[in-house]
Amino acid sequence: MESQTLSPTMVPPSVRKSTFLAVIWAGTAIGTLGLAFRLFVRVKYLHRLQFDDFLVSFAWMLLLGTALLWTVIINNFYEIANFLSGKAYLTATFPHSLEQYLHGSLAAWLMFYLVLWTIKINFLLFFRKLGDKVTNYYKIYWWAVLIFTLAAGIVCVGTIQYDCLAVTFEQSTASQGTCAGPKDIKFQDFALKFPAALDIITDALIISMPISMLWRVRMTIKRKLQLGGIFCLVILTIVVAIVRIAIVSSAAGSNANKQVEVTSHFIWHHIEASVAVLVACLASFRTLFAAKERERDAEQREQRERAGRPAGPKARVLWARAKYIQDSLFSTTPTVNGTTKLDSHTSDGMDYPLRSVNGNKSYDTEHTLNGQDQSLTTVPSHRGA
Repeated sequence: MESQTLSPTMVPPSVRKSTFLAVIWAGTAIGTLGLAFRLFVRVKYLHRLQFDDFLVSFAWMLLLGTALLWTVIINNFYEIANFLSGKAYLTATFPHSLEQYLHGSLAAWLMFYLVLWTIKINFLLFFRKLGDKVTNYYKIYWWAVLIFTLAAGIVCVGTIQYDCLAVTFEQSTASQGTCAGPKDIKFQDFALKFPAALDIITDALIISMPISMLWRVRMTIKRKLQLGGIFCLVILTIVVAIVRIAIVSSAAGSNANKQVEVTSHFIWHHIEASVAVLVACLASFRTLFAAKERERDAEQREQRERAGRPAGPKARVLWARAKYIQDSLFSTTPTVNGTTKLDSHTSDGMDYPLRSVNGNKSYDTEHTLNGQDQSLTTVPSHRGA
């Protein structure tokens, strides 16, 4: 094949090959450390993995798969990008490189959306368990957000230019003019901004659920701040999405043909996906905090029991019997009004009494923070009790 150059139909790469791979693998390494931390905390303190752990692990596998994909096709990717931007000569490997470039770009697009939406579903399931027993309005809102999020994901996947990417060399050669025309460049701008807007909106809807519920429940300010901080980690993905769209759009706007530069575009894709996985893993800090609180409360209970325990052997036996009778009475006993009073235990192993004041329900949401679904109980308050 004769060596020749092409009139530029693509913006020249703005990121060097070595830098591209370094950023890709750095993001993957951060996600890997986050997943290792999450799994360690879950196994150490919960002694098992739950469904949301497998969801996050699946997202990490997609992230790792994307990094491996770019490592395999990086030479083909830059060969085509340089040739189509008029900076390199046509070589004998062009047909193979072009197919690798197109199919690799398509796979990277798909895995990017799969990572983001897997993490979104993970948070939705987490927040569903968190407020499952709160109000029917919360359930309705949760289902509405879930349906909108799934629909948004389908729309985002539908904006990919399959007619330009899912083709062979011969098909691409025949349609090369149409995929680089003004209408196609305009659609590329739409396919960049509209999915980003859906990404941001869905994240905002997801985070609105626990934040709106958090300040209506009876809980100490310290715990509210802890949970609020964990919930607001989702804001990091929103910030990265805004930065991504701002940088890529700004770079495209500075080009003569308003075309998106592919290397920076895919780098920011991977950065956002890595941050999404990391944020999902950092949410496990709540499990760690809860375990520490459980250990501290257990020590305090033991100290109180030791302080109030009689010294003599006979007195200790009588004290133990009295304690047993007391525990038996309050574990599950019918009340005067026929309402069964149950001890409320959270998945953290700590007791949080649930009371009803003047007929208003007060809920404890921490019962599901580690993924266990415990029933919320409303106990009538009696005067003089």
